[in-house]
Amino acid sequence: MRGSADSPAGLPRKLAYCATNEERLSWVRAALLAGRDVTDVGLWLGGVDDPKGLVRQIMRENCPVLTFRKKVLDAAGECCTVLAWRLREA
Repeated sequence: MRGSADSPAGLPRKLAYCATNEERLSWVRAALLAGRDVTDVGLWLGGVDDPKGLVRQIMRENCPVLTFRKKVLDAAGECCTVLAWRLREA
């Protein structure tokens, strides 16, 4: 399923639908540029083997990414903290 109102043209609607590492990199970059937070758990569940490595790769492209901890609810409704990234505000 390619493209939708909430995904860049030519990219799958969900990260899990990306077939290659290049597509995953482009999808995450586009999500950050769109102002979305991405989490290590979300990237891993979407098929990214090394979430930190992928974000480091985006940072090396001079994309100002902020790393932080985010509180989320897990499947059991328990609060937990995950590693997250967002585009650093100018």
